[in-house]
Amino acid sequence: MRVGIRGIGIAVLLAGTVSFAQSGRKITGVVVAAATQRPVANAQVQYEEIGRATQTTVTDSKGRFEIPSGAEGVVTVSARSFGTARRAWPPRMGRELQFALVPPSGVNGTLADMVTGRAVEGIVTLSVRHPVNLVSDAARAAGGTFRFDDLPPGPAVLLAHADGYAPYFGELTIDTGKRSDVRIRLLLEAAASGSVLDAAGSAVAGARVRVGYAYTLPGHDLLAGVARGHAVTESDGAFRVGGLVPDTPIGVQAELAGRRSDVVTINVGPGMEQPNIVLRLP
Repeated sequence: MRVGIRGIGIAVLLAGTVSFAQSGRKITGVVVAAATQRPVANAQVQYEEIGRATQTTVTDSKGRFEIPSGAEGVVTVSARSFGTARRAWPPRMGRELQFALVPPSGVNGTLADMVTGRAVEGIVTLSVRHPVNLVSDAARAAGGTFRFDDLPPGPAVLLAHADGYAPYFGELTIDTGKRSDVRIRLLLEAAASGSVLDAAGSAVAGARVRVGYAYTLPGHDLLAGVARGHAVTESDGAFRVGGLVPDTPIGVQAELAGRRSDVVTINVGPGMEQPNIVLRLP
């Protein structure tokens, strides 16, 4: 089962090179196959305007289309045997709107326990980092399997997480018109616990405890923000942070109202917890 929605930014295009034109409020353009530059007839064109009804049309025998008006929204083009192309409207530059479509790519994958090989239920997020075709999507690993369809080619990152396991980060390259197979193996999560004290040794409630990973760890910036990468201290100053990546240096720090503790570095094994960490706020 699919979850999530493809993200569309200010200049997001999912499957091709696009330039836009606007004659008054009219949107016109042409759709071609990127490999041959031949027109694509009967392509579905849809314009979704914020707060207004959706307008749809199809391309003619020359691959051309026309939409009566457009102020602010998203243009989507899809055609049989090609990937979907989207972009925010209005454009930053250009006069004639041209879509160069490419065959869709995809990813098949499995999610399992690193040690036992048992299938794991979880969420996998994929982001394709194409210079002009940016797409972000998420899928639920039902029965330990997941898939992504209708993707543009280019370098991509995978982020997976599941209850009781450490988050996973991986990279891959998606080839035009091909499906990639990926096997994600998860380690049991690590955890850290302790207390936050002030300079006098009294418990500090409401302090935020954050974790950070070494810059040498791939995806360190993303990993610190997923699962349970932070906690807030209780009335007795106690905290517990779970969902940590095991067998890698992790920095733990507390902050409150502009005050920060020193960073305590830990390295915990899979399924293990580092207790009795003391963070002191100045």
